[in-house]
Amino acid sequence: MMRFVLTTALACAFAVPSMAWAGRNDLELYRLGNPKLPGSKADERFRLLMVDLGMAATPTPGHPAETLGRLGASIELGARSAQIHPDAAVDDGNCPTLNQGCKVWVNEDSHPGRTVIQGADPYLSMPMVHVRKGLPFSFEFDSKVQYIAFSEMYAASAGFRWALNEGWDFLPDVSVGGEAIKKKRNRDFGLTTAALDVMIGKWFAVAGMVVLTPYAGWQRVWISGVSEVIDFDPGMEDPANPTDDDTIFSEVLMGKNAYDRFFLGLRVNSYLLQFLGEATYTPSYLGQDPTLAFTAKIGIDF
Repeated sequence: MMRFVLTTALACAFAVPSMAWAGRNDLELYRLGNPKLPGSKADERFRLLMVDLGMAATPTPGHPAETLGRLGASIELGARSAQIHPDAAVDDGNCPTLNQGCKVWVNEDSHPGRTVIQGADPYLSMPMVHVRKGLPFSFEFDSKVQYIAFSEMYAASAGFRWALNEGWDFLPDVSVGGEAIKKKRNRDFGLTTAALDVMIGKWFAVAGMVVLTPYAGWQRVWISGVSEVIDFDPGMEDPANPTDDDTIFSEVLMGKNAYDRFFLGLRVNSYLLQFLGEATYTPSYLGQDPTLAFTAKIGIDF
């Protein structure tokens, strides 16, 4: 049984990145505008896009505060739905021809050349695979793979956790953790995030067959984004200087882009099976409204 579940989870993890369906959530960064043009705020649009995508695609821990123990392991399948700001815009008075609203989310379906023009969805949907492995001394390792639906993008992460206190009958479990996340198969840009968190939770046995574990925590997320060299006017090239309209956006520095969020969850265990639901609240950043995210998972502990 354990071998079957492990094989299934690994197969899902490797299959997820290849599921490039309609591609409507893939991004076309050249439509943000050329940052070299006088008065352009294209760099600000790029920064807001990287932060919005980075916050949405960076997962919370997705489990209670206690660790699995030296011999424990867990495999879970689930999905996250994270709110973004699809109508966010940074107007510089001279919007690009293919982005008349100076919008930040320049996804493929919002291209003016499409028969039906659709902006980005207000929530990004992300199916996920989550694997945890207990280690000695109240440590554990975990890894997640998330596919960003209707795109070629996915996010892979690796993290650790250390329980300062766990397993006491009358005291809550408390732990700290960290995670590094790399977004893959992004077009024309690279996006990396890192996160640290503190969690508290407490388990309660019900009727001897079910264990309920509510938990809550705070997480700090750092975001770094860089662009490749982009041709900002691919349809118009100067034969004498074909790279004149090629450049990059200013780097989004991790040290200057750190944001807080808070999460609340409940896990239900019954024998080997576990079910988990979690909600995340992110306060406003870069002048945008607060956002919500939701996670649901099912898995086994063994």
